[in-house]
Amino acid sequence: MKLVYYPDKILTEKTKPVRNYGKSLSKITEEMKEFVNYMGADGLAAPQVGLNKRMFVARIQGALVTFVNPKVIKANQDVGVSREGCLSAPGVMARLDCRSVDIEVEAKDAEGKSFTKKLYGTDAIVFQHEYDHLDGITVFERMSKLQRRLKIKRLAKAKRRHHDRNG
Repeated sequence: MKLVYYPDKILTEKTKPVRNYGKSLSKITEEMKEFVNYMGADGLAAPQVGLNKRMFVARIQGALVTFVNPKVIKANQDVGVSREGCLSAPGVMARLDCRSVDIEVEAKDAEGKSFTKKLYGTDAIVFQHEYDHLDGITVFERMSKLQRRLKIKRLAKAKRRHHDRNG
């Protein structure tokens, strides 16, 4: 799997629902889980590895869970402040105050089996971050205009340094 970086176009596109479940999808989600573990991350959405599929893996209560065609079915209006990073924007940390701290979701696993989960605190925030990717929303769209401008400038500078060193 190869990570896609901001501002790649696929990160701003709404994903297509998954229609085929089974061995092939299970293989993709297992690779995504390995990638998340390798990177020490909390989640990874399909668009972040170049796949236009409505699915992601997220660390929930310490375990990686596959969410295929997920939906938020209930969200508490209370929002919390979170610090969020994104594998597709290395080195960028954003302070956000837009995530519900208490949600209920439904999804399917890689085999097509439906499930629901109630998520709280960090688990709810991680889910919403990855869910945003499925709608083409990056962490940058969740920032204030000032924060966005500063973070995009910092990201561009980091890319130039990386390119200069690795030419």
